[in-house]
Amino acid sequence: ADEALKNAHVVVERTFNTGTVHQGYIEPDSEAAWVHQDGSVTVWANTQGTHLQRRELAKVLDIPIKTINVIPTEVGGAFGGKESVRVTALCVALSGKTRLPVRLSLSREEILRAGWPSTSIKCTMKVGADQQGNIVGIKAWIAFNSGAYPGAPIQSAVRRVFSHYSVENMKVDAFDVVTNRPPNSAYRAPGATPVAFAMESIIDELADKIGMDPLEFRYKNVSRDGDLMPDGNTLPTINLDRVLDEVRQHLCWTTPLGGPNRGRGLAIGMWTMPGGTISCHVNVNYDGSLNLVLGIVDLSSTRATLAQIAAEECGLEFEDINVVVGDTDTVAYSDATAGDRVTYVASKAVAAACRDLLANMKQRVAEKYSASIEDVRYESKKFWIEDSPEMSVTWDETASSSVAPHSGAGGGALAGYSSASEVMHDEAIAPNGTAHVADVEVDPQTGKVQILRYTVFQDVGRAVNPSGVEGQMQGGSVQGIGWALSEELQYDDDGSVENASLLDYRIPTILDVPSIDTVVLEFPSPDHPYGIRGVGQVPIVPPAGTIGNAIFRATGARLDQLPMKPERVRLAIEKSRESD
Repeated sequence: ADEALKNAHVVVERTFNTGTVHQGYIEPDSEAAWVHQDGSVTVWANTQGTHLQRRELAKVLDIPIKTINVIPTEVGGAFGGKESVRVTALCVALSGKTRLPVRLSLSREEILRAGWPSTSIKCTMKVGADQQGNIVGIKAWIAFNSGAYPGAPIQSAVRRVFSHYSVENMKVDAFDVVTNRPPNSAYRAPGATPVAFAMESIIDELADKIGMDPLEFRYKNVSRDGDLMPDGNTLPTINLDRVLDEVRQHLCWTTPLGGPNRGRGLAIGMWTMPGGTISCHVNVNYDGSLNLVLGIVDLSSTRATLAQIAAEECGLEFEDINVVVGDTDTVAYSDATAGDRVTYVASKAVAAACRDLLANMKQRVAEKYSASIEDVRYESKKFWIEDSPEMSVTWDETASSSVAPHSGAGGGALAGYSSASEVMHDEAIAPNGTAHVADVEVDPQTGKVQILRYTVFQDVGRAVNPSGVEGQMQGGSVQGIGWALSEELQYDDDGSVENASLLDYRIPTILDVPSIDTVVLEFPSPDHPYGIRGVGQVPIVPPAGTIGNAIFRATGARLDQLPMKPERVRLAIEKSRESD
């Protein structure tokens, strides 16, 4: 990387500092536990992963894992902040002393003080390009502040953000720095937002110095199918170029932006699914309806999406499916709801479980008519024997006869099971790309930034539940806007939080953000039977870079700190004017 940068036609080097932000989930942590007289433990956990909770509780409290049953409660937001054990260990310990149920609920102040926020970074990044506008080298030094314990999302951030662009010469030194602050945890695309802020700011500046349009410069250099990630894995499909093609012809990019102190910014992002295991089973009820029992916690209405999958596979109506989130005693091991794995992996598990159920039902029909299972056909809730259409039976009749007493059908209840697992080997799993465009107006006297328009373009693979997809794109963008402009936990010299309230910790309100326009792009993933890609992580990656670039277009001032609060924007404008 050093030699490539030395020979580059243009080089940009900057240092960036970003603050620590909280996930900002609406529901405070509230959990309960009961250690029974026989030593068994029931836990009601406000968690992203019941099986992870059980494993950690067994380890922390030295309790046999088989004695613990974790029951998931409905979760009012998490975004990575509710993966690990938080208050359940205290509940179990106290209940163990009293043999009575114990519940602990944290106040908002306790949540903001206690920990589990995102990581902050200090980053020096250097990028060079040749005269033709090709990026020839990248060198970066990044310190991730992990708080009291190691575990910052270094790999998570570095392998994705430094895959935005195809660069042969690259060196990234990243460090997990332990400090006297509360420990951090994941927050939607862990670590990627601050690192992408640095990357996309420099890319924009580099385009200016070369004299290229910022979109065209990105288009020329983005990673494409078959390119390598920094860890050596291959991007089988990425589609960032196709996403930028859509931006190029959209009105949000082509419409002139008039008026003083206004600017338009662009930034990109990408994410890859981390893999994982999800289990489920389906049971047929007497009336032919289905109970789909999942091993993963539903954080974002994925029950509706997976009900759609089950209905599609079984040829039923959406209303015929009842989806239940099971506890650790009733469903096989499933990883936490995190990292975009749920719809991607769970849809495979649900589809396989439904096919297993159908195979069992076909076997039952074959036995009824003394036929071979290979000759059983199914369509529109009806089974029949090929070449003998008079030998037929409906889905509902097959279901009811399997559980009706004295039916004489025998064979027992009908069910299907599957556990799907995705493991990353040499190829990234279902990469998904995004591009954001923002129009802003900046008050040069106060530094206040008003977002006039915000548009999100994203490759979602296949939008099984379109309204849910749009909600993920909009929600992640709003969280990224908060990270960009207002949110920051303030610490004193001893590492204690000074602004532990939502009055002083500024989450965006409806007055701070415009309506988020979404452009849903469906470029199906070839490694998924439905073409699904992850949706929820990547929308939070580009907003800080997008808005920072828009502020520069509006004022000529380049920001290198997050959040870009009014006072920082005003000081940057004054500094820019002095340098001119």
